[in-house]
Amino acid sequence: MSKLKIIIATGIFPPALGGPATFAKNLYEGLKSKGHSIKVITFCKERAERGENIVCVPASNLIFLRYFYFFLYLWKLSKGADIIYAFDLISVGLPCALIKLFRKKIKLVYRVGGDFQWEAALQRGYFDNTLWKYWEEKRFGFYEKMVLRMTNFSLKKADFIIFNANLIKDVFLKYRGVPEIKSGVIKNFVPEAISMSLLSEPRQDDIIKIIFIGRLIAMKNLLRLLMAFEKLIKNEDLKSKLRIKLAGEGPEKEKIEKYIREHGLNGSVNVASKMDREDVLKEIANSQIIANVSLTEVNAHFVAEALSLSKPIILTKESEQFYTGQKNELIYYVDPLDIDDIAEKILLAEKTISAKTPPEKIQIHDFTWPAERVVKEHEVVFNRLLAQ
Repeated sequence: MSKLKIIIATGIFPPALGGPATFAKNLYEGLKSKGHSIKVITFCKERAERGENIVCVPASNLIFLRYFYFFLYLWKLSKGADIIYAFDLISVGLPCALIKLFRKKIKLVYRVGGDFQWEAALQRGYFDNTLWKYWEEKRFGFYEKMVLRMTNFSLKKADFIIFNANLIKDVFLKYRGVPEIKSGVIKNFVPEAISMSLLSEPRQDDIIKIIFIGRLIAMKNLLRLLMAFEKLIKNEDLKSKLRIKLAGEGPEKEKIEKYIREHGLNGSVNVASKMDREDVLKEIANSQIIANVSLTEVNAHFVAEALSLSKPIILTKESEQFYTGQKNELIYYVDPLDIDDIAEKILLAEKTISAKTPPEKIQIHDFTWPAERVVKEHEVVFNRLLAQ
């Protein structure tokens, strides 16, 4: 394969935390190790030193100024580049699409791992249902229509669109008019193997800790999780042993804390700040049940981390794992809109743990891929585009 000049455009990059940042860094290092010329352009709140191949764009609070700065930096950086690989359709995606207007020889590729328009509708309280339902009903307000026009512009300028899951790919093919020939799936990296013995601490008493780690946003459906938990601890035996911890930051945090206060859950529910990766892994290792009951969860890094550590997980049916037919006794699938179902599956997981029946270790390679495969698949896509 020929050596390529690639620009990775991402909203976040380490030391910033998050799955997209980790993926961008791993891909940057993987492609660089193959001899390709790789540069990263990302937003920074401060002009931190990131290295000669990492370009930091000031993250202005004024959205149009933010896009303008990103376009200017990218314009200079993109001269002579073969590929621009953008990690979303709007924040970095729009400036990338504008570059494509002027530098037509550059191949523009997007990586799509979620749906900003649907998430924004959830956060604004305009909608409260799954991703599929949102596109089936298409009850778009002015803001949604504006976002739709912007993302359609980005999609039309794309030479290829890489999805991180079959679920999101099929939504975009069915409802966004993305041609099958211009799309493909490249999964996330398999989480780095870490010995449980290095992470685990002695379990205290018979307390069963349920953990969620991630953004505290409406899409994560955390109030329904708390409602299910509250229903369970009406039983005194369960109240004495069940605890739940929500770790992260986001616009739902105040609403979650208010619910905890008003329903007297302070002794059983703990809300913590976001964590770095090492602390995330320690929390997972020292919890007994993992919870992710999102209204739709495309392919969360948190889920892969939990499964890689062989932890039972209460997982939404609106997920890549359920969509692709993954079955394992570690996974308890739930209807994210059904509080009774969530409570029932937590109880089933609790009984398994209390009986000290170790679940079978899951193989997660069907929805996360080894680093070598992820890098190789990108090389194949990029070279095929340049050969056209």
